[in-house]
Amino acid sequence: MFVVDLPRVTIEKDSYSVNEGNAVTLACTVLSSTSTSVVDVSWQTIENGVSSSLNVNNPSKYAGASVSNPSLTIFNADSNDNGQYRCTATNTVGTGESAITTLKVIAKPTFRITQDSYTVNYGSNVTLQVTISSPDAPILAINWQHTTTAGATNYVLVGYGKYDGATISSPSLRVLSSTFDDEGTYRCLVTSSAGSTTSGPISLSVIGSKY
Repeated sequence: MFVVDLPRVTIEKDSYSVNEGNAVTLACTVLSSTSTSVVDVSWQTIENGVSSSLNVNNPSKYAGASVSNPSLTIFNADSNDNGQYRCTATNTVGTGESAITTLKVIAKPTFRITQDSYTVNYGSNVTLQVTISSPDAPILAINWQHTTTAGATNYVLVGYGKYDGATISSPSLRVLSSTFDDEGTYRCLVTSSAGSTTSGPISLSVIGSKY
């Protein structure tokens, strides 16, 4: 009886996860008899049950997916890389394919800034509003930076009577008893288990006089 000797293609894991911005390797092994050596390795993505060839001809995004290295490495992973993957290998007999593996990219936190500039009267309080979304990974820390009008940048120290807020449950920053030293731009920095993200600038102007 004639036995079709297709390549045997195996993916190491049925699912992978990677933090956004990092690299991940979907490990694949290919076995074929010496009489029917592998001539091509390719990868597919599967969406709604439909397979599409993955174009890996971008060395800044992909590596591997070759006869000598069938595993697929994805660089700088983002939400577009989420989904199902399959490795295929072809020899002179035909094409063998792996089981499907799933990749989940764990997104960094994102910001929504209510407004990007504020004006406050001298001596008054003002809250720089931000909303943070981090559905994939728990938030570990919230910090703020202040860049003065002279260009010096420092971390905001909360809890010493000048600032309030900047916590995981209340990330917005409240500036108390504003003075001209508080003018400049502010940025919120959030750290999660998926990495750190910095908001866009929020400017603060102080008007009036202390007298």
